[in-house]
Amino acid sequence: MKRNIFIINKSHTGILTYSASVSNKIHCELEKYYELEYLFFLQPQHKQQKIYKKNVNLIHLKYNSTNSFTKLFNSIYIINKLCQKLRKTNVDLVWIGITSNPKDIFSFIYSFFFKKDKILVQLFTPSVNKNKTIRNLLDYLISINLKFYNHICIAGAYKKMCERYRLNISNVAKVDLGMYDYGFFERGFDSLRLLYLGNLTGREIHKTIEGFAKFKKNNPEIVCSFDIIGKGDIKSTQLIKNIIYDHNLKSEVIMHGYKADKDIPTFLNKCNIGVSYVPMTDFYNDVKVTKTIEYLLTGMPVIATKNTYNLAVVNDDNGVLCSDNSQSFCDALNTLYLKTSYYNPNLIRKNVLHKSLKSSIKNDYVKLIDSILF
Repeated sequence: MKRNIFIINKSHTGILTYSASVSNKIHCELEKYYELEYLFFLQPQHKQQKIYKKNVNLIHLKYNSTNSFTKLFNSIYIINKLCQKLRKTNVDLVWIGITSNPKDIFSFIYSFFFKKDKILVQLFTPSVNKNKTIRNLLDYLISINLKFYNHICIAGAYKKMCERYRLNISNVAKVDLGMYDYGFFERGFDSLRLLYLGNLTGREIHKTIEGFAKFKKNNPEIVCSFDIIGKGDIKSTQLIKNIIYDHNLKSEVIMHGYKADKDIPTFLNKCNIGVSYVPMTDFYNDVKVTKTIEYLLTGMPVIATKNTYNLAVVNDDNGVLCSDNSQSFCDALNTLYLKTSYYNPNLIRKNVLHKSLKSSIKNDYVKLIDSILF
């Protein structure tokens, strides 16, 4: 008989956003080993969205989170509902995902409504807010919350995250949380078909387009394209559109906006170069760049910026590293082009298969949960 786990889902940004999240991918794998139970909160603007999971209770919020008042009201309402649920539930374990986000600064409350020794906190990426003061404040507030829990696990830059969250390493479990595996795709290099998949806010993706434009200008005989999938704030999105327009790349660089997870394999099959690009700043340096492994698992070589995570993963056999500027990206694209005959998609996938989410959940995560349950 499977043990029961209740998933604390504090987000109310919509089921489509949750479906594309790392949390959902973890939960999908955990469902193979445990019975999972969920509460989902939907704003009025998301009421038509459907979720195809069992053991899901949908709660419809009264307001859209369009201003400070409605955001606060919704947050208080969600916390109250979750606490009511925790008080009544008889599940074996409670799972909470926490990151340095304002919606998580009251996560300590849940420890008063369920047995602390049967709650597992999964820590995700620390704050990447550009304002250092805000970033440090959020990290500090989360660190206070974490003192209320006995079981905390970290995936990614383990020591760095422990430092940022002021955690004693001996009291934190390290889990090598893998990435979602979309499957293997055969691919050739008759042309260069770049793909960026991820958030557009604060990622400075416009620099990759400028680098792409330089490469294309220097190599007019090479057929190349660049598909960009993801959403971002108005400022970041408009900047990307302006760069595309300024370099007359409307036919080569296509912004697709948000795409559901089920649509992603189409682009992974079409493209042959993954772009794993984050700015080289102190607050991005320790971020686990999930898309790097997701590209490699499909057999796709990558161009990746030199943050700590990418430095440990990307090598001569699977891609090229670059700095966070357009010229370095252009140079990396040129280096990769000259090596296209060298890359072996099957070998690229084989060498990171142990980093797939399926593998890490089975060999690492389940053992951690069972050690808490039994």
